[in-house]
Order: sequence, then C-alpha cells, then structure tokens
Amino acid sequence: MDDRAAIDGGAVPTPEELITGTPQTRLPNPPHAGHLVMLGLAFEGYTGGAHKEILDGLLSSGDAGYFDEAGRLFIDGRSDDMVISGGENVFPAEIENLLVARGDVRDAAVLGVADADFGQRLKAFVVPEPGSTPDADALRAYVKDNLARYKVPKVVVFLDELPRNATGKVLRARLLEHGDSTEGAAGATKSRG
Repeated sequence: MDDRAAIDGGAVPTPEELITGTPQTRLPNPPHAGHLVMLGLAFEGYTGGAHKEILDGLLSSGDAGYFDEAGRLFIDGRSDDMVISGGENVFPAEIENLLVARGDVRDAAVLGVADADFGQRLKAFVVPEPGSTPDADALRAYVKDNLARYKVPKVVVFLDELPRNATGKVLRARLLEHGDSTEGAAGATKSRG
C-alpha cells in the first residue's frame, strides 16, 4: 500500500500532479518548498472579479508547502498568512496548533504586526479553556521550548473568543483592532471582546 494515501485516507496526488513553486518560477521536487500550484482545478474567479495566479496552466492554491523525499506533501500554511520577522518566514498555523495542544488553551490565532526592528513581530490571541488562566510568559516559554526562538510571540492577548465568520474562518483583521496601547510591560493583556 502507498503510505502517502494513509495521511488522510484518500488518494494523494503525486508530485507530477501537485507541484511546489513560487508564483513566477517552477521549483524541482523534492525537497524544495514554495507556493503550491495544481493541475486540473477549475476556477472562474472570485465574486469580486479577482483571480488566482496561474503558472504554466497550473492554478495557485494560495498555500505554501513542500514534498519530502518520499513524495509526501506537507502544507506549511496559507501564503498570505506568512509573517516575515527578522528575515525569517513564519507560518502562524504551526504556532497556533502548538498552543491549542496545551490543556489550558481552547483556541489561538497568531498574526504579524508591524515592528520597527524586525519588520513584523508575532502577536498571539489566546482563548483560555473555561476555568483556566494561562500565563503569557508560560505560553511564550512553551513555544520557545518546542519551536525556533523566532517563532515565539512577543505579545499574548487573552480573549473570550476569536472573531469568526459564518464558515468559522478567523477574522484576522478584526483581531488587529486589539491595539498594542493596552498591553502591559510583560507583553500580555486581558481583553474581553
């Protein structure tokens, strides 16, 4: 049995069917990482008239990822969610998944916000589990213990819930309304909204 199909139980396209690359150039597979483009997808455009990028007849999915040496596809996250902090590319989904794996965190979203020194810095929005009171310093230490140092959020904001649209997608622009001016010296703020 092809172990690539075991990932989600369905047939997984081969690297010939899914090709990583930047929007402008193709990259060899594997092990190069880049933007995901696919064969055989029909896309007429968004209702606002915008279109997805097409490279040599391949449609960009808007995801960034890579194939490993065994030909398995790994998705790092959405290309437009990527944060560049101090020259490092950071995909928030990795940090969010780590945070919600803790028993005291129900939900989390991580964004890049402007920073004069690093271009962008990471800001985490955390919804604690009912009855839990996670500490911002402990959350940052947890991320530092499990991921690269540059992936540690500089600021942690605690919320009752994350704003979401009708399909459950986090409304990241609304999170940016929780400005830095209310944050304490420890880089944490309690905001209920």
